[in-house]
Amino acid sequence: MKTGDYQMDEKNIFLHGELEEEVSMRIPPGHLKESEPKIVCKLNKTLYGLEQSPRAWYAKLSSVLMMSGLQKSVADSSLFVKKGISGIRVVLVYVDDIVIIGNDHEEISKLKALLHRKFAIKDLGILKYFLGIKVAYSTKGIFLNQRKYVLDLLQDSRKLRAKPAETPTETGDVDWAACPIDRRSTTGHCIFVGGNSVTWKSKKQNVAAKSSAKAEYCAMSTNTSEIIWLRALLKDLSFATTEST
Repeated sequence: MKTGDYQMDEKNIFLHGELEEEVSMRIPPGHLKESEPKIVCKLNKTLYGLEQSPRAWYAKLSSVLMMSGLQKSVADSSLFVKKGISGIRVVLVYVDDIVIIGNDHEEISKLKALLHRKFAIKDLGILKYFLGIKVAYSTKGIFLNQRKYVLDLLQDSRKLRAKPAETPTETGDVDWAACPIDRRSTTGHCIFVGGNSVTWKSKKQNVAAKSSAKAEYCAMSTNTSEIIWLRALLKDLSFATTEST
């Protein structure tokens, strides 16, 4: 069955959350009792600028998604999955952007109708661009690329005219105590799935290692955690593998 990828956008996301604690605010400008300093308003729902708003919005949205039969991923709290005889349905949430993917078009239509009833959702149609990732469709499948994102990174780092390399890694990503300022080492990794690079990182370690062996163990620990997380994520998406990483 053909897979469908859809993107939806929620308007006024922070006005839907319901507060669990008691929160008060000053009388807004223009109110009849604005001049009375001892009177405040008790909020029943969240507002923009309130610290509880993002958490309350997520709680509201996740409760609606799980009410429709979706289960929250163990590996990623922003990912919701429902598996059934007729297919799979996946929902990815990023603040006010919602991506719906799956091969059960009837269930996807029901979910979109539910979201329209509960929230002021705008249907953006077929997924084309999301978080710096461009989505292209062909008869062979779906192609994801980050060309614009990479070009923007190169431009910001003033390396747009740099020569390409087979392995775009700095010769100093694994040297022990390479930083001349704090003598900290660098942890780096690049993980491939199906021959495609899906996650990569190059970050200075939190502490200064007293030996190259300690620096390597720190790097191995960080990379192993990333691999365990990725394998758990693939399992939630029904791509579990028994082979070694």
